[in-house]
Amino acid sequence: MHEIPVSIAQILKTSPELSKLRAAIERGEVIGRFFEIFPDLLNRVEAVKVEKKALHLEVENAALRNELKFQEKEIIERINNFFGSQRINKIVLLG
Repeated sequence: MHEIPVSIAQILKTSPELSKLRAAIERGEVIGRFFEIFPDLLNRVEAVKVEKKALHLEVENAALRNELKFQEKEIIERINNFFGSQRINKIVLLG
């Protein structure tokens, strides 16, 4: 009997044993593609890490940090809409 070929993407998406790997890949995608979503923040912030669905951003400029805090809900919504799933539920601003 022949098995139906399955893509690696499909295995990653559906295999419960790979849930931690899938979560790590999703966190890395948020960091790696941050400036595709927010090109205007290039050279102004650094996406540091995602931990427990909280995106940590390094922001040296205090005025920009305040502006980003004020826009936190919109930033979260844009990120989650970009990926089509809830990847972020909080923004942590470092500086």
